[in-house]
Amino acid sequence: MYQLAIVEDDPNVVKSFRNHFDHSDKINVVFETNEVDRLVKFSKTNANIDVIILDLNLPYLSGIDGLPQIRKAFPQARIVIHSIVLDNDRIFQAISRGAIGYLVKGISLQELEDKLIDSIEEGGSPLSASVARRIVGYFQNPGKNHKEFEKMTEIESKLVQFLVDGLTYNQIASMMNITIHGVRYHIMNIYKKLEVNTRHQIVSIFKK
Repeated sequence: MYQLAIVEDDPNVVKSFRNHFDHSDKINVVFETNEVDRLVKFSKTNANIDVIILDLNLPYLSGIDGLPQIRKAFPQARIVIHSIVLDNDRIFQAISRGAIGYLVKGISLQELEDKLIDSIEEGGSPLSASVARRIVGYFQNPGKNHKEFEKMTEIESKLVQFLVDGLTYNQIASMMNITIHGVRYHIMNIYKKLEVNTRHQIVSIFKK
């Protein structure tokens, strides 16, 4: 069983998490709190947390400001933001400070669980579609970019769209008038920029 810690100040959300994960055969909730400091203190007795669900609007210390402390206390944990806040600055700050995913509240609990498991087992970066679109907007508007991300080239952006559309490497090579080796070269560059390892992860980020 994977160990999950929840940092959330809405008791109704915490209750819904508990009710759902009590029936999960893969994820076990081992800690719940509404404060970053309490989570950090918990690391002294159990630092083997696999994944952390972190809200942003918390008492005393916000999720954004607390991320560096959490990252230090649980260096191996996958930290996924779960928030109602959909703001470019918050998204970029969260990712740059150690979060590997950003999900907007309203996602179904089963989908949330599936994304957490994929993050642990496959190294995926769970993102809500609305968040992914904002990241796409970052790539498409270099004048508004945040320095934490490396801009995609025009070729790479087109190639990503072909991947999302389900084209094969051979079809992409024909559409872009490049060799299959050229397709693989650009995809490797995309992997590095997005910090992913598979085509599926790219599609999961950009598919609306």
